[in-house]
Amino acid sequence: MVRAKRLSGLNPLAYVGVEPNAPLQLTVQNRVPTTNDYSNWNIGSMWIHNTTENVYMLVKKVNQVATWILIGAGSSDLETITGDSGGAVGPDGTLTINLVSGFSPITVDGNPGTNTLTINSDGTVAIQYDEDSGSAIPSSGVLNIVGGTGISTSGAGSTVTIGSDGTLANQYDEDSGSAVPAAGVLNIVGGTGISTSGAGNTVTVTSTTAPGTSYFFADISASISNVTGDSTAYLILFDRVYSNFGSDYDNTTGLYTAPSDGLYSFNSTVSVNGLSAGMDRGYFRFRVSGTGPMVGEIGVVRNNALAVADGTNGQWRFNGATSIFLNSGDTVGVTVTVEGAAKTADVSQGLASPPAKTWFSGFKVV
Repeated sequence: MVRAKRLSGLNPLAYVGVEPNAPLQLTVQNRVPTTNDYSNWNIGSMWIHNTTENVYMLVKKVNQVATWILIGAGSSDLETITGDSGGAVGPDGTLTINLVSGFSPITVDGNPGTNTLTINSDGTVAIQYDEDSGSAIPSSGVLNIVGGTGISTSGAGSTVTIGSDGTLANQYDEDSGSAVPAAGVLNIVGGTGISTSGAGNTVTVTSTTAPGTSYFFADISASISNVTGDSTAYLILFDRVYSNFGSDYDNTTGLYTAPSDGLYSFNSTVSVNGLSAGMDRGYFRFRVSGTGPMVGEIGVVRNNALAVADGTNGQWRFNGATSIFLNSGDTVGVTVTVEGAAKTADVSQGLASPPAKTWFSGFKVV
């Protein structure tokens, strides 16, 4: 006789040769079935979790290991997920819904132990923008890029363009040529006779040789003996300085040096003592050296010996003034020459108290 084979494969009534039909086993418990729920359970048995209302079915028993599957979710469990578009998404055949990122900067990390899905940035996209001053963080996915003073911004497609709004110059046209800032820096330097200085947001341009900024006056502190009379052209050293704005006169050489190209004015008086018979001609000159158009000697000739009596010695006094154009670096000094006899003529201080009768002065006009 062929014996009928029921779901359990058991024959509890084998002694009568049949396994009677019976309803499927059904249990309600406050836990989830496990692989150990094997004995006394038939294939097809139903298990209801009385808290979650999930329904499980026993579908396999192999080697004393039970396989229960979830066949119905309770009212408190997730059944579908709905995104921004595309409609509701339900689980697949294994009751699984996969959550994946839509583009590379976003990752979805799962932790089964805590039943948690964490959505993160993978670090390839900035979430904070640090500037020279402060930081900016996008709000609702938007980061505003705005221009400050003189700066404009515009956007199109995937591009933001930062430019000048035209209120700030980006080229500086001069009397000769143009200057364009490099790396945000425009150098302002002074030419001959000009200095520049910067502080805060201010550049100060100063003329170092404007009228009145280069001026001197000097005389001799004592008479100078036996310097001419034999046609020697003696360069007078005016050693006592009263004023020297710009420090352009050198009392160790007797020379004034032009600080820049321009027009200069000079004045001098020279007293000569110790003249003797035969000294019949004298010269007073401004000696100009350098590269300017008036290099040479400019002066006065005196032809009368013993023009002024001074005790037993003759005396001459020369006065001269000139305005000349000098190049930067040209020098000017005063020479005196007496001809006709021996080298016994003196350059005289003239007065015991200053200023002496022999002096030299000058200044830059323009």
